[in-house]
Amino acid sequence: MKLIRLLILAVFSLGCVPEDEPQKQQTNDEKPAVAKSVETDTVPSETSLDAQSHGLEEAVWVTAGAYKVTNEVFRRLQIFKDQSSVPDVDRWDGVIYEAAGKNRRLFLYTKTFVHVESHGNPFVVSATGCAGLMQFCFQTAKEDEFELVFNTEEIHKCRCRSGRCKVSRDTSKKFEDVILYDDHHMIDKKSFPCDREDPRFNPFASIEAGVIFVDNLRKRFRGNLYLMYVAYNSGPAIAREIFKKLGRNGRAKPSQIEPHLKSVLKRRYGKKGLRRADALLKIQFPKLRKTFRIYSHQPIFHGLTPQAITTAWASK
Repeated sequence: MKLIRLLILAVFSLGCVPEDEPQKQQTNDEKPAVAKSVETDTVPSETSLDAQSHGLEEAVWVTAGAYKVTNEVFRRLQIFKDQSSVPDVDRWDGVIYEAAGKNRRLFLYTKTFVHVESHGNPFVVSATGCAGLMQFCFQTAKEDEFELVFNTEEIHKCRCRSGRCKVSRDTSKKFEDVILYDDHHMIDKKSFPCDREDPRFNPFASIEAGVIFVDNLRKRFRGNLYLMYVAYNSGPAIAREIFKKLGRNGRAKPSQIEPHLKSVLKRRYGKKGLRRADALLKIQFPKLRKTFRIYSHQPIFHGLTPQAITTAWASK
């Protein structure tokens, strides 16, 4: 497995000339462009999704340019141009699926989080400075479990003004166009408060780290999508406390989670905590439920697989 990973890293490093930051709330209201799905408080079970038994040890990891985000790395991925009609989140299917060891359940969890957190745009930055496809915040990205994914020395805090870093959707999309499509229309660099070479903006590294994080949460909270997201968004300690109050019930519904979520967040953050709880219950939970159910009935788009990326890279 280590040999496979080293070979992939070597392929991505060829021809690349190196150039010498608790998760937050996202309010993206876009919906997956697929058929409507019946909504309930539950999500499909493991068996209903025919989850495969592949473990993460079998995964084929993908990274670009030794974790650095350089123009050369993305210019070589011209395969993106052939997928302009593919929805932003769907184009990452192949990479997520391979990183998840072809485990469909883990793939669905991770893709759902990508949709809710960034809607598939690798240059999204939140108000609190969390960045990239999986919206890793500075402290989270520097944790030991991601040391082999992110080059932690290259992770920097975004330069927030008045404590806020949020980048508009239009600006983040323009930055993606510049990198992926070599489209050099004028951009005010002051409008992007982060170091563009921060490895959190490397979509392949972000997905790899995201799969590791999501899989840990899946095991810790018995696959409960809502508690997993509370941990991802507000911190594992908060989710653990709620999970304990629920008697470690992995099938707990939002209505069961609600009183404990409000109680814990209020005690920790006061009125701000209650506002965060309301956002989770009224915005994020319904979005998670709907997105997960839609993706569970949607075929996996295999256009951007590690093999396809490697082929495109080698052809340049």
